[in-house]
This record gives sequence, C-alpha cells and structure tokens, in this order.
Amino acid sequence: MEWYYILAIVAAIIGSIGVAIIVLIKYMSKHYWHTSPTSKLIENVYAIKDKYVNCFIYQKDSTTIMIDLATSVKAVKKGLDQLNMNPETISRIFLTHSDMDHVGAIPLFPKSEIYLGIGAKIKNPDRHKFLNDNDIIEIGSIKVQAISTPGHRMGHTVYLIDEKYLFTGDTIVIVDQIVKSFLKLISSNYEEQLESIKKIAKLQNIEGLFTAHGGYTTNFEEAIKEWK
Repeated sequence: MEWYYILAIVAAIIGSIGVAIIVLIKYMSKHYWHTSPTSKLIENVYAIKDKYVNCFIYQKDSTTIMIDLATSVKAVKKGLDQLNMNPETISRIFLTHSDMDHVGAIPLFPKSEIYLGIGAKIKNPDRHKFLNDNDIIEIGSIKVQAISTPGHRMGHTVYLIDEKYLFTGDTIVIVDQIVKSFLKLISSNYEEQLESIKKIAKLQNIEGLFTAHGGYTTNFEEAIKEWK
C-alpha cells in the first residue's frame, strides 16, 4: 500500500501549493494590485474589470480594438454588456502575453485577428499573428506600435496606441501614482523586466499609462521618473 501513501503526500503537496497561490492572490489584490472598475477611463479608452485584472478597449471613429482578454469569456462578455459593446465589433486584439488571466476570453472572438509578441508561448499559435519590436499595425485611424518588453514572460509586449496611450500588461504596476516593477516572485527573468521598464521610461508624450493589475495614470512623467 506504499503507493497509497505516496499519492496522499502528492495530493497534500498540490493542495498546499493551491492554497498558497490563493492566499498570494488575495494578498496582492488587497495590498499591491489596484484595478480600475469597468468603465470609460479617458477619451477612447475603456476598462473591463475581472477580479484582480483589467483588460482594455480602445475605440476611435468606427474602429474598436482590445488589449488583453482577462480570465474568462463570462467576465469579458459581462464587461462588454455593461459598456453596451458587441464582441463582434472588436476587429483586432493585442495580447501583452499569454498568462491565463490575459487570454481567457479568446473563444469569444473567433473572427478577430489576435496579435502578441514574438517569442510568446500560446496554444494554437497558428491562430495568432506575432509581432517584432517596433512593428506597427494600422487599423482604420488607429496606430498600434508593439514594443518588446521581456522579463515577466518571454515575448511580453506592451502597446503604444496613437503615439500617446501605453498599455503595459504585467511589466509594471502603479502604487500611489508611482511606477513599480511587477512582482519579482512571478516574473520569468526579473533583470530583463527591470531593463524593459527603463526602456519604456524613455518614451515621450505619453498621455495615458495603463496596467493590467495596477490601475492607470495620466501623469506618465511623474509616475515613471524614478526609472529614467
């Protein structure tokens, strides 16, 4: 019956890890992560809140795109309904990376083109288009520039939209209106992540800085000055 005891030990270890992850998420949500409510944030930019993460909608003229897709179809569909938006109007989706809390609603958009940074690992890669550093995509009157920011994950990419709105995924969080690095404990290569923050700190004329777990600010220069 040794196998029984081995299975019991394995189950206990897995259970302990699961509990630890839940405790960590709750702690981070209370003390570190501060997401925006489902709403219009500023001109052209909307947020959908899904538990501890935001995804974003950018709408200009007759074109609508999204940045990231939260944890589930249900959450994103609910957010779109609150904003009186139809999933079928989302023409392009830009993923900062492929963690489960950023790709959950992919099945809601079977006809949308989905982009992410080259090097990112994701299921069904043939379904997606991969972008290099500084690639530019134009959709109607919207201009999207991909900026490679590895560190949190391989292939992590932030998106500069219309040369003034920056969507940063899990590269950073904003704490008390100051840019901080995303949690070291769950970053694949923290040294690369720090270099990526310094890279985006060099950008100019940014009017809106949006994070997945740490809210947003319209005062980019003040928020990121410690990284220059």
